[in-house]
Amino acid sequence: MDNVFISPNWQQLARVITAGALMGIAGAASAEGSRDLYPASYAGPGAGRANLNLSTLASNRYLDIIPSRTFLYVYAEAGEVILLGSRNRTSGGVGAIEVFNPPGGQNPADLGFGTRADETVPGTADYTCDAGTTGLIPDRAAELAGPNSADGSATVPDGFTPCAYQAPQSGVYAVLFSGGSSGGSTGSVSTPAVSASSVSAWDVTVRSSLNSLTNIDGRLFTYAFAGATGGNGDGRRLYSTLYYVTDDGYRYEQTQRGMDPNAFAMYSNPQGFLDQGEPLYKSIRSNTHYLTGGILPNGSGIVAQRPSYPIFFTNPMIATGFADTRSYLDIPENPSAPQITDISFSYPPTQGSTTYVGRGGTFSFEAQDAISYQIVISRDGVDYDPANPDNRVLNGSVVNGLNQVFWNGYDNSGNPFPAGSGFEFQATVRNGEVHFPFVDAENNLSGGPTVVKLNGPNAGDATVYYDDRGYVTRNGTSVGTLNGDICGQGFNNQPVPGFSLTGVDSSDSDLNGPDTYYRSWDGSNNSGQDCSDNSQFFGDAKALDLWTFERTEPDPGIVLDFDIIDYADVTTSLSVSQDVAPGDQATAVIQFSNVGSQEASGVVYSLELPAGLSGVTCSGATCNYDAATGTISVTGLPASLSPGQSSAVTLSWVAPDAAVEVESFISTSSDQGPNLAPDSATGTGQNNPGATNTDVLAQISAPVSATPGSTVGLTLSYLNLGPLTADDMTYVANLPTGLSGVTCPVATCSYDAATGETIITGLPASLASGESVSVALSYTAPTSGAVAVSNSVTTSTSEVTLVNNTATASTNIVNVTTADVTTSVSPPSVANAGSTVTVPVSFQNLGPQVANDVDYDLVLGPNLSSVNCSGATCVYDAATGVLTVTGLPASLANGESTSFSVSYVAPASGVVPVSSSITTSSTESNALNNAASSETRIAGVDLFVTVDSNELVTTTGNGRFELTFGNQGEAPAADVTYSADLPTGLSDVTCAGATCSYDPVTGELTLTGLPDTLDPGQEVTVEVTVPAGGVTGEFFLEASVDTSTPEAVTTNNQAIGSFRAADNKPIPGLSGLGVILLSLSMGLLAWRRRLAQL
Repeated sequence: MDNVFISPNWQQLARVITAGALMGIAGAASAEGSRDLYPASYAGPGAGRANLNLSTLASNRYLDIIPSRTFLYVYAEAGEVILLGSRNRTSGGVGAIEVFNPPGGQNPADLGFGTRADETVPGTADYTCDAGTTGLIPDRAAELAGPNSADGSATVPDGFTPCAYQAPQSGVYAVLFSGGSSGGSTGSVSTPAVSASSVSAWDVTVRSSLNSLTNIDGRLFTYAFAGATGGNGDGRRLYSTLYYVTDDGYRYEQTQRGMDPNAFAMYSNPQGFLDQGEPLYKSIRSNTHYLTGGILPNGSGIVAQRPSYPIFFTNPMIATGFADTRSYLDIPENPSAPQITDISFSYPPTQGSTTYVGRGGTFSFEAQDAISYQIVISRDGVDYDPANPDNRVLNGSVVNGLNQVFWNGYDNSGNPFPAGSGFEFQATVRNGEVHFPFVDAENNLSGGPTVVKLNGPNAGDATVYYDDRGYVTRNGTSVGTLNGDICGQGFNNQPVPGFSLTGVDSSDSDLNGPDTYYRSWDGSNNSGQDCSDNSQFFGDAKALDLWTFERTEPDPGIVLDFDIIDYADVTTSLSVSQDVAPGDQATAVIQFSNVGSQEASGVVYSLELPAGLSGVTCSGATCNYDAATGTISVTGLPASLSPGQSSAVTLSWVAPDAAVEVESFISTSSDQGPNLAPDSATGTGQNNPGATNTDVLAQISAPVSATPGSTVGLTLSYLNLGPLTADDMTYVANLPTGLSGVTCPVATCSYDAATGETIITGLPASLASGESVSVALSYTAPTSGAVAVSNSVTTSTSEVTLVNNTATASTNIVNVTTADVTTSVSPPSVANAGSTVTVPVSFQNLGPQVANDVDYDLVLGPNLSSVNCSGATCVYDAATGVLTVTGLPASLANGESTSFSVSYVAPASGVVPVSSSITTSSTESNALNNAASSETRIAGVDLFVTVDSNELVTTTGNGRFELTFGNQGEAPAADVTYSADLPTGLSDVTCAGATCSYDPVTGELTLTGLPDTLDPGQEVTVEVTVPAGGVTGEFFLEASVDTSTPEAVTTNNQAIGSFRAADNKPIPGLSGLGVILLSLSMGLLAWRRRLAQL
């Protein structure tokens, strides 16, 4: 026949199955229980036995979640018989064994006995084995032989007489053993001893009938094995085998290679220990044998995930009854291989595969039949060791379908990846992941255990992973020395090797020398204290994690890589309200950001709307809209943007009949390199009076940087841009998993540390058109990297677009000792003369350190009137323009801002400058943004009046004067008064365009019915008719106009006109000097009248 090649994995599996089969043949009846842990072939240097621990002391709870009394489960079908035996059944009522029926409503997810491995014992047993010595396992021979038949009709050589309980129904039963009259754990295999707090030899066997000798193996299981050897050293080392089955169907065999504990616990679950909701992939420390009272150091944020996978005592690959148990527990028969496809990397602001230093990006992939992922970014493209400090490893949970994983741009040591090209990465997904925590394992001189995968695509694989080094938790707590000894400086008793994140062959018996497996260590004491000295057993007062899984393998034919560059990169984006009815308010939200890695200086912002719109206003900045061109100049935003810093502006206008296109622009004087992110954005608002849609938008504001352990504050905002009310609003933020201190002061934030999802309640269930709402959220900064946060909003109302329903922001966590204070001023670009001008002034510490001894300065133009401050106390020096500002915080925390406003009455004309500055005694990382300046141009009033008249009339005719009053300035003129003077003694004076009243004694012509305010460019005309009345000569009219608004020029506020009356023949006129003298006299008269009115 042809030669047949058997892979090493299958050779290992063949040995496992063959050994299991031989074990099954060794005894005619055999059984399930201690004889599976310590079969006839059981051997090893210094081999001993671990009794099943039965302690009921409340203080003896491992990790505060696992009682020391092992709780056993057994699956039996109706009519089958559960046979029981114990070394402690030495007399009546001693060493009783209790059986509890399946509770009502039992199902695979809830077996009805409470929390797995922390079960609630029912009040009364449904069966108790306590009569005489029935059920006694008297010696080693009886332990190996197993029970005789339940009815005694059939026996096996050296068999014992069992207690028996015939199952009244199909389901999972609970079995509890109890202690004997005296004694303790001796560790002896050959001579099982009676023990008051444990049981050495024990048996739970299922058979089909009362007279059967055929065992139905694979029915007995537990969720935590609590054992006791009674000491350490020769005669107490363990070489036993247990079998673990995951929820997704993978089966693992775990064989000890001489682990040497005293009292201990073993269990399994999918994640091991949790650091704020995410797998820790490390071991943990405590200060007692049972690891009660908390995991050390206190406040680390680490918790132990509860046991969740069943532990079997017989090999599930050959156990005849395992299929029934597996089916009842709803565990699949054949696990599926994990799959990963469509792997990519992108930097979201540019949607390309090039990112910036310290900015990271998003890994995307499709997964199927997987429960976790691992992404390793290699510094050199050769070494993919997840433990390499220069690489970066990302781990987490996956869902079927699209998965997106954020990377902060930093390596495993907390330093940013440098600029470069072709950084390669590998992404794999895993299922069948199982963690094996060993609680208080104490000594492990020969290393191990060996863990072999029994089924699945890589059956026979014995690769395991562990990491016993020191680390830093997500909340910044150091556990030992980072990547050094878990106990810290001065300790050197770690296992050999101390870690393996690339995987180690757990079946290699010579990996650490002859007959020594991986992860071996020694010691001489078990003090039960935290890191007491270098002679302490490494596993003492610790829980050591070990894990393995089934995973996909990277495709060697596909290179996955990305580039990193180091430039500034400013960009802008916008969202425009849709379906707005003409005449209603339309809105655009514009974001300006620096998504690069260098500071952007000399930043200029601008917006563009169609010309001729009305009601154009801004919030978040000062905007000056030129109605003739549509250009909007934007002031009041930072002149420089740090990496990751952004500013938002909300622009509003009255919607016209046609669609409105909005454009935003940003530029910088800094080098942008390839300038990957767009510097402009365009959006169009469609007008639709009959719209049936709305448009909700989410925004987020986050500090650029923060220090580990500091409180980071965010502002989450929501706005309805649409014309209809948005109903059934939901507000959700997504933070990284495992954060601490997540709170919302004025709302309720429910943060799930395992998923990062934060559901926000207490906000409005609906938002009317144009309505907005904001909420503050804070968290405690982790140790390093960047914290990316997304903010999302949804509504049941139909929406025009969903692209603006989510916003993102990121905060870099940096270990620096500097602050970064900055300031901005936002005066209006133009103000009307005489109006009250308000200038918002803001100061902020971009962090991450506190800014102390902060000094605030503000300077306006000199000689202003009515200077006042709101939000601070200001003293204005009119000679210099300097304002002394008090009442602001003496220090600014990271991200903290303070603001106030200063106001003044605009002078008649000119430009009013304003500048602010901020200083601090704290060391700063950037002093370029410590000052800001801007100016306001004063739009003045310029009133004028002209008088036109017919030059010559007859003495029986009428003279006519046309008076034109107007404002040729840029600002409205308020409280406008109009007046005119005529010669005295006239009669029948009339007016058109106004109501007038003539006083023949004084010659004053009172004009009423004219506008109190004259807008720029506005003119009014009044026609005055004066009959000559038979009189010959020159008739003069002087008109004047005045306003309470300051005017820079008043020389055109008066005008004189005249006509001559004659008898159809020439009449002598006044000489030039006479006209001048008459004009001066009439002007003096008009001035005296105005003075009298004051």
